[in-house]
Amino acid sequence: MALMNCPECNREISDTVEQCPHCGYQLKKGYAEEDSKTTGRKFEVFRRNRKKIIIVIIALLFICAGSIIYCYYNAPVRKITGYLSVGKVTEAQRIYDQKIKTDSDAAYQLEDSLDDLFKKMEMNYGEGKLTYDEYCEVKKFISKYYQNYEVDKLDSSMNQLKNSKASFERARQEEKNKKYSNAIFLYNKIVKSDKVNYREAQKHLKDCQDKYKTEIDKKIEKLMKDSQPSYDSIEKEFTKNNFLNDDKKMTAKYRKLKIKVRDYQISQAKNYQKQNKYQEAIAALEKIHKDNIYDSEVKECKTSVEKAAVNWATTEAAKYANNKKYGKAIDVLKSYQKYDTTNMVADKLKLYEGRAKKAVIKEFKRLKSKMTIKYDSVDREYTVVAKGRETGYINLSNSINLEARAQVSKRDKDTTFQLIAGFQQEDWIFTEQVAFAVRNYRETYIIDYNDRYTQIMNGGICEWMYLNDLEYGDLFDPIDKLVSKITTSKKTTIRFGAKGNGTRTHILSTSEKSNVRNMYKFCVLLNRYKYLYKYL
Repeated sequence: MALMNCPECNREISDTVEQCPHCGYQLKKGYAEEDSKTTGRKFEVFRRNRKKIIIVIIALLFICAGSIIYCYYNAPVRKITGYLSVGKVTEAQRIYDQKIKTDSDAAYQLEDSLDDLFKKMEMNYGEGKLTYDEYCEVKKFISKYYQNYEVDKLDSSMNQLKNSKASFERARQEEKNKKYSNAIFLYNKIVKSDKVNYREAQKHLKDCQDKYKTEIDKKIEKLMKDSQPSYDSIEKEFTKNNFLNDDKKMTAKYRKLKIKVRDYQISQAKNYQKQNKYQEAIAALEKIHKDNIYDSEVKECKTSVEKAAVNWATTEAAKYANNKKYGKAIDVLKSYQKYDTTNMVADKLKLYEGRAKKAVIKEFKRLKSKMTIKYDSVDREYTVVAKGRETGYINLSNSINLEARAQVSKRDKDTTFQLIAGFQQEDWIFTEQVAFAVRNYRETYIIDYNDRYTQIMNGGICEWMYLNDLEYGDLFDPIDKLVSKITTSKKTTIRFGAKGNGTRTHILSTSEKSNVRNMYKFCVLLNRYKYLYKYL
């Protein structure tokens, strides 16, 4: 006996009963057997045709999927972005003219897809499916139809990729030339978005690093054998290449080199100290690596050198001070002041600076006594000339061909030195050049028309020019150099000349040179020591 479901209440009943015991539904005699047989026949038919049915279903699914894919990829916007993403502008232009140009909806869809297009182009460029030139052509295409779209927003990342690709090519060339340091630097510039080159770069980078380590190892060994070892070149490599610091063997060898340099520089410092060359001794200690400067040997040597240097400086300064050379005494002390821990140098400095100031004031007053000084209330300036000469005009004559004077602004605390060359005689030269001859030194000043001053006086003529204010003054040596040559030589010749008008030659007198020397020193003191203006 088998069970079946009642057609009326759907409850399970025996297939031999003629009436449902649950709902009373009248069953036909043999219904169950017939229904079972029918079901069996249907299942048998399905079993025999199962393969055909499955094939038909699968075929229908493929047809539907193909239709969807075909419609998707053959949509105009999808097609044109596909072409543009790989730089096929010509094909994209054809699609645009045929499908999008006259379809406003498609044009809007294309505009909405531009962001995705540019992301795709960046990815394709990184994978080598798009060139930079093609990318630029796509930008032109987009700009042509969508002027408001920011086509340059991807330039930064695209340029980064472009530089990455260029770096890869250069790195390969440097590696081929066995310049491993340069190759490592360039390989490290390859960005991850440059997918093809990045993978290759990582392979080559490891190889270059290993070869470079071998090179550095040999350099360290060579320096260790050097009688005058230095770590500078190796320090640069360790600073530039972090992977060297990760190698324990390399860092251990480098540490030994720094210790050897330390011992050598300590030895050098001690030798310089014996020769009283303290600046050189201190410089030698400064060459010791920062990792070793706190070593007991270094600290002991440094303390000894600095103490000896301070003692020597104070002794030397005292010698200069005894000869009233306070400037040199102060310079010596200032050179070693930072090494003094007892304030001995500071005390000496204060003493000598006080003496130096008194000496400067005394010298300034001495020079002032040799000057004639007149104040101009309109210009608010002082005119300074040699004693006995006039401030209101140029003091040149047949015998005086060079005059030094000064213009002083007490309010602005500014002094201008003036050197004037000129002469008085019966006829014009219309000077075009002024030449000085001092021993082997020669300087010829070109005189422009605007540089030359002329005047008729006492039946003769006068010509003069300001040598420190010439039109072409930048072409010549500084006036300070000429002054130095004039004031330190026994004989100085000056010649005024012009083409076709002859020349005038004059040997400077002792009085003329003295005037230049005193006036120049007077101006230098005022410009260097501003406190002197109150003594003017």
